[in-house]
Amino acid sequence: MRNREYIENKLDNVENSLMNCHRLVNTQAPASEYKAQIAKTIELVQEVRNAVDNEPRTASEVGGK
Repeated sequence: MRNREYIENKLDNVENSLMNCHRLVNTQAPASEYKAQIAKTIELVQEVRNAVDNEPRTASEVGGK
């Protein structure tokens, strides 16, 4: 995997964003903060998907799909 560090960093960002969602629930934050955090997390997941899609596929992945 060429971009392992990039992908791991993005996954760390997703994890941190989800932990922040947990904090928002515990502090009963306004709905607008929930929505902003959820939107950020969805964007991070899409960035990870794009990074994975850009990785070269192995022979077994190409044959299996």
